[in-house]
Amino acid sequence: APAPGATPEYGRYLITLARCAMCHGPDLRGGPPIDEGSPPAPDIAVWAAPGVWSLEQFIGTMRTGVTPWGRALDAEAMPWKTYGRMTDEELTAIWRYLASRLGEPEGGDGG
Repeated sequence: APAPGATPEYGRYLITLARCAMCHGPDLRGGPPIDEGSPPAPDIAVWAAPGVWSLEQFIGTMRTGVTPWGRALDAEAMPWKTYGRMTDEELTAIWRYLASRLGEPEGGDGG
């Protein structure tokens, strides 16, 4: 494991531990519903793309379960309450990993 810190490397480690790819796909650009009745998993790359979500908006969404546009995350499909207990440093690391790895969005509004 990399040293804890607000780095993309540590963010990659946390995303691997949290198994984000299980729902959001191996490239984190979205995935099909994991079971019948579940919504498709969104592209989380756009969350950290320049000009879409700020770091503060990302952390706020993970803490409250509400996107910057006022859309509530489905707690059954996305365990945001678990991630909301992460430290600011851990959430910053995840956001920086997404930003460094995925860059510009492939469409959509990020919300």
